[in-house]
Amino acid sequence: MPYTITINDNSPAAMNFVKFAKSLDFTTVTKTKEAKKYYDANPAAFTRADDVVKLQLIGITSGDQAKADAALKEATANPNNFTEVVKKYSEIPNAGTGETNDLPLTELAKTHAPVAEAVKAAQKGQVINSVIKVNNEWYIVKVLDKAPKGLVAYDKVKDMIKNQLKIQKRQEANQKYVQEIADKYNIK
Repeated sequence: MPYTITINDNSPAAMNFVKFAKSLDFTTVTKTKEAKKYYDANPAAFTRADDVVKLQLIGITSGDQAKADAALKEATANPNNFTEVVKKYSEIPNAGTGETNDLPLTELAKTHAPVAEAVKAAQKGQVINSVIKVNNEWYIVKVLDKAPKGLVAYDKVKDMIKNQLKIQKRQEANQKYVQEIADKYNIK
């Protein structure tokens, strides 16, 4: 089982531990500086091409507007219990909590233009105060998060970068080890 240890200190004891950890053949040490350097060197990898939203949806696919209105009333009365309202009213198969992944607004607009339009003016955490009709379906929408296009802040991606660098270092160490064994035993 992999473990991660974070050392936020440059004390002699901490640096001695890092030196010791580097000497172990089963560890990889990734410094925050390495992650920041990677981030700075690869801005395109961390740039959003479009505004992105993460939503929580209640979908009434039967076209039952009365049910959609009841769901909206309950959702706006207590936005913190939106997940419970999803479970009670949503007709979307396997809706679970109703949460979406990050959705680029332009992609959302292609399939659910009225939802995309309503979300543009909404704030993070807001339940849109009207039922949104798309074709013969009704949606109640809560905006969980919004992020503008452009460079993603380093703090939002640094853990992901560190993990990628750790995996890369492990793979390189494994390849080196396999090569050493192949060389030692003349395996081709």
